[in-house]
Amino acid sequence: RSYPGGSRTKMAIVTYDTSVHFYKLGANLSQPQMVVVSDLEDMFLPLAEDILVSAEECENTILTLLDTLPGMFRSTKLNESCLGSAVRAAEIATKHIGGRMMIFSSTIPTLGEEKLTLKQSREQTKSSAQADKEAELLRPAIVGYIDKAQALSGVQSTVELFVAPQSYVDLASLRPLAELSGGDLHYYPQFN
Repeated sequence: RSYPGGSRTKMAIVTYDTSVHFYKLGANLSQPQMVVVSDLEDMFLPLAEDILVSAEECENTILTLLDTLPGMFRSTKLNESCLGSAVRAAEIATKHIGGRMMIFSSTIPTLGEEKLTLKQSREQTKSSAQADKEAELLRPAIVGYIDKAQALSGVQSTVELFVAPQSYVDLASLRPLAELSGGDLHYYPQFN
């Protein structure tokens, strides 16, 4: 199999809910290993190696993880997200080489860095009934994702953001993460 960039192509997989999950993907492993970071405010990489790995050398381990991921989180009932902290983790992992981040989200980020509160969501929803405040819906509730996008651009990283919510997600606040880093926002409402 050939990859764009050949043997230089690196890959990492990070998942998140109420904590950030890193996966050790070394070529010498028969199965990937998960390491969980629960400190969302002071993000760090728990492993110095085997997080960002050569896609070519570790293809079997990566494919094994991708096959097992749906089953790992199938029965979870968590509907909270620490998207901002997960983006920070990915930034730390890739800051020395840059690259493209594929981020998938299905709920409003309510934990960790750049959290959005449900109160902000309700206020914006209420204001939509008032004609003079409709424009507020199009403005970010916080500027944190704008700052993150600018930081990512500075290290040559871009974000492709896929949002597939069942309920309200503040797209106005999340959109700059993709848009200002040179990526795209893909929105799939009521995805099941």
